[in-house]
Amino acid sequence: MSGKKIDFQAVEELARSNQWIQVEKHLKSADRSFFLSNDVLNLATLARRAYRLSFASYLLKPFVLDPEHNLRNEVSPNLVAEYAVNQIMLGGRKQALLLLNKIPKDTKGVQFAWVTYYFSTHDYEKAIPFLESSIVMEGDDYKQKLAELNLCACYVSCGELQKAHEKLESLYEYFSKNNYPLLSANSLELLGQVALQQNQWSQAEKTLKKAQALMVGKNKLYSLFIEKWLLVCKIRNGRTQVSEIEAFIGNARKLGHFHSVREILLYWGLLREDLVLLEKLYFSTKEKAYRDLIKRKSGLTFNQAYCGWNGHYFQHQFQNCYPLLNSPKDDLHFSEKEFLALESLAEDMIAPRSVSSLFHSLYPGEYFDPEYSIAKSYKVLQRLSNKIENEGFPVRLKHSQGKYSLEVQEGFALRLTNPDVKTLKVEPEFLQLKTRFDNKAFTREEVMSLCHFSKSSALRWLQSQVKSGKILKIGQGPGSCYQIAS
Repeated sequence: MSGKKIDFQAVEELARSNQWIQVEKHLKSADRSFFLSNDVLNLATLARRAYRLSFASYLLKPFVLDPEHNLRNEVSPNLVAEYAVNQIMLGGRKQALLLLNKIPKDTKGVQFAWVTYYFSTHDYEKAIPFLESSIVMEGDDYKQKLAELNLCACYVSCGELQKAHEKLESLYEYFSKNNYPLLSANSLELLGQVALQQNQWSQAEKTLKKAQALMVGKNKLYSLFIEKWLLVCKIRNGRTQVSEIEAFIGNARKLGHFHSVREILLYWGLLREDLVLLEKLYFSTKEKAYRDLIKRKSGLTFNQAYCGWNGHYFQHQFQNCYPLLNSPKDDLHFSEKEFLALESLAEDMIAPRSVSSLFHSLYPGEYFDPEYSIAKSYKVLQRLSNKIENEGFPVRLKHSQGKYSLEVQEGFALRLTNPDVKTLKVEPEFLQLKTRFDNKAFTREEVMSLCHFSKSSALRWLQSQVKSGKILKIGQGPGSCYQIAS
């Protein structure tokens, strides 16, 4: 199965039987210019579902970003959409958005990518029209019901409780009748959330316990969701010990679901009217959707002086910490990449960051490449860790299970200021040229073809890039060409 051609059907069978080492061995020894787009799409989708994200990126990147790599030049919207989903799961939401904005939105695969994007930002309201449209287009009854279940989750998050309740009742009946206990439990868990938000606490607890009975010995993550809302019921009734909250948080961290950590702390703060905890939660992240949720549920306003590009105040522990107005010691000076790493880690003091997501923050003009991106990120993180440790700064770069976070000593807060570091504006045209040509020369005509510019638009755009120093012009007159600045 090595050489110029490869039996994709045999490779897919290996993938479906979870023999990924063999799959990667066969694919990496083959000539990818003979791969067909549909074969690549099917295999990349299987890899994504198995969380073999680096391998999926290895398959998709040359097809999407360098169409000439594909002998038949078949770059379908669904192939681009799958690569966008891959980038989202690797932490590259900005790169995914650039890809999605270039393709039509009226196909199932593309709609799924948009739903994935908005779910990753917790902007469920914007995901709703894509889910509604995909339900209409879906011909398979089971897949249609799955989409309806995700739509109900959006309704619950957006407070459209009546809409959610009506659909969830019928979905629970469908999944129970067809012997899908996991999805039946999911439906009940969402119905429990509806009752909880309607202050029907007894009904919520009854429904959630019914869901919990269906989940015995099954999916640990879905069981965590049910446990979370049952714990909220206990908090409301004053039957919860701090040790139970801490145990739940430990379990949620172990399973990697940090949004559940936020939610249980949010309800702990709301139901106990703990304004200090609510403020700490608000400033523990820069994510707008979560901050809006806290403001909406608490009815509080927060002092915006605590946040912004030139002033992050944060603490890691939610006990005994309050944002301080002064830096705990003299300023440390970081390189641009070190500062970007620190700034990225400081954006969220609850959820750690994967190396792939940090890569996208450190190198916003690049797409993740499994062959070199992780190594580049590790080098920056190692320099940052050494500098912090050598200076005796009361912050530690913590590494666990392939993810990084900041740990701040109790009693300290940290303020990041760097007026010299600017947010980089990433232009999709520049990304395409960088990926296609790298350090090779290219002509204006090639820019017109690759970026779909007119002659005059290509000239104006190239002039602006030359002026900014991103692109070099080589020669003068008709024979001139261009090159990406190193």
